[in-house]
Amino acid sequence: MAAQTGLPFTTTATRWALANWVSDLPGFSPPPGLFYRSWSFRQVYPSLFGVAFPLTPPVDGGTQVNVVGTLHAGSGFYVDIVQAPRALPFALDLMGVPGLVTASVVPRLDVIRIH
Repeated sequence: MAAQTGLPFTTTATRWALANWVSDLPGFSPPPGLFYRSWSFRQVYPSLFGVAFPLTPPVDGGTQVNVVGTLHAGSGFYVDIVQAPRALPFALDLMGVPGLVTASVVPRLDVIRIH
C-alpha cells in the first residue's frame, strides 16, 4: 500500500478511517485527502442496501463519556463527542483488560475536530 500511496500504512489507515466518517458529512467540509471523490456514502448506501448509512456513532457530552465494548482486529470505533464552545477541556482515558492484548498490537487513536 505504501508503494501505491507514497505514505506509510499507518497514515493511509488513519486517513481512511477518518474519511469514512467525514466524507459527505452534512455541514462539514473535510480537509484535503479526507473524502471520497467518487462516492457519497450517505446517499448511495441507502439506495444500494435499503437502510441508512451504518456509520452512526454514539453522541455524548465531552465531560462524561463512557464507552464500553470490543474493538475487533482491523476495525474502528467511532464516537461523536460534542462540546460547547469555550467549554473546559477534558481528558481522554483509554483502558483495556490486562493480558488480553499482546505487546505487538499497536492501537491508534484518531481525532478530528469539527467546528
